[in-house]
Amino acid sequence: MRNPRFLNWLAVAALLALAAARASLPLTHDDLFGHLRTGERIVETGRVPLTDPFSFTRPGTRWITHEWGFSLATWGLWRLGGELALLLTRVLLVLAIGWVVARRAQAEAEAEARSVPWQTALLGLALWMLAAELILRAALVSELFLALLLLFLTRFRQTGGRGGLAAVAGLFLVWANLHSGVIFGLFVLGLWTLEALLAVPAARRWPAAAGLFRAGPARPYLILLGICVPLTLVNPNGWEVWLYPFKLSRILFGSGIAWDLGHFEAAGPWSNTACLLLLGLLLAGALPLRRLLLLSATEILGIATFLALSLRSPRFLFHFAILALPALYRLWAGRELTPLLRRAFAAGVVAVPALVAATLWLEHPRRLIAPLLPEGAVRFLEAQGIRERVFNHQNYGGFLAWRRREPIFWDGRNDVFVSLVQEVTTTPFPSVVERYGVEALLLAEHDYPGILPEIPERWGLVYWDDGSAVYLRRTPAHAALLDRLELHHFPGFGGRPGLEQLARDPRLAPAARGEL
Repeated sequence: MRNPRFLNWLAVAALLALAAARASLPLTHDDLFGHLRTGERIVETGRVPLTDPFSFTRPGTRWITHEWGFSLATWGLWRLGGELALLLTRVLLVLAIGWVVARRAQAEAEAEARSVPWQTALLGLALWMLAAELILRAALVSELFLALLLLFLTRFRQTGGRGGLAAVAGLFLVWANLHSGVIFGLFVLGLWTLEALLAVPAARRWPAAAGLFRAGPARPYLILLGICVPLTLVNPNGWEVWLYPFKLSRILFGSGIAWDLGHFEAAGPWSNTACLLLLGLLLAGALPLRRLLLLSATEILGIATFLALSLRSPRFLFHFAILALPALYRLWAGRELTPLLRRAFAAGVVAVPALVAATLWLEHPRRLIAPLLPEGAVRFLEAQGIRERVFNHQNYGGFLAWRRREPIFWDGRNDVFVSLVQEVTTTPFPSVVERYGVEALLLAEHDYPGILPEIPERWGLVYWDDGSAVYLRRTPAHAALLDRLELHHFPGFGGRPGLEQLARDPRLAPAARGEL
């Protein structure tokens, strides 16, 4: 017995190392820095902003600050320990989500069917599937709250203790002030309530399917739902928090704007190998079909719903995983394996996560902020005393608002800037510059082609690195700065043909080296 237990501990250790490696990558999300600035402003003013206070293009525009609680929390963490505290918070959140999902999986399974190797394998596949979603943002906390909601409801169904229901009510109150994903929590609670309501009539009409309806008496769920719905309205934005996900979906997918969707990109589960493996396990585990009785109607409907939503946005794969992993655990952990296969499986769930974790740690960047954020460009602007209005890449706005404390052109708050995006994408760029008094450009490389016709006639390059470039407008006020700082031998981001010839040119080479 010592060897299996020893392998179990090794499997857990390998999984923890893998999760920590995935979750401790540098901070990449521009919105995080916008949250820091928002949290700081809440502390400064003593109130939650409901209109935009950060831009010079849409000041006073309605802003649904559904993540204000997360903003305040991240600012507090930053005050305690800077970016390192934020990075550690992300690691702890990922570990906490995994722990809660594992606890629920164990609580739902029969004692004799519990298996550490299966739990490790499923959680490892989920980490692989969700690697791109492990970002420190309010949605990550929302995923933890969804996992906690399911654990509390499971405990109540099993024990009847009212403490779990009180915890659910408190959870919804906090959730509604952290993220608009609370609406999906209400959806899940509604599914549990519906299952409880249908249990008796379903058992009468379809006795063979009675095992799918196991939530218990409907009355506690109806009362809980009746309490939680109004509790979620106790937030600065009221009912608009419920509607925000649908408003955002309409903006991103129905506005006709060619957005850079980032994590909303509808790549779908079919291009995600780990997701396909989990789906394969789910379908195979349900055979023969009577094994579906190991699950509940709520689980089946919830898994199907979030899988369907993931076709719209892969961000819903996280919801899918939280519901599906405990179901997969019950479908597979109790299956009999031959002794040889069981030992090979136990060794494999140690070796594979350990090897992947070791590779990730060896390749780990070991920095706090990802290089795709414009740290160098912001330092340059500050060092040169450039305080004028900057047209910035949209995914730089939060970072600029936090680091410069200056009004920004725009950021990732699509509900605030949807009209501005429509304007910028349909108006000649010189007109945009004149309308908003833009004096500098801070661009990412893929912005460059759209503004290329304006350079170098109207703009002079003064800074570039691998991720961003800064241009100053050619005006008399900038003449001295451009004389001193303008770069002539390399375009932005360093792309230049004929480097060998340039290096051999005795007249140009020294100046080119100076620019580099």
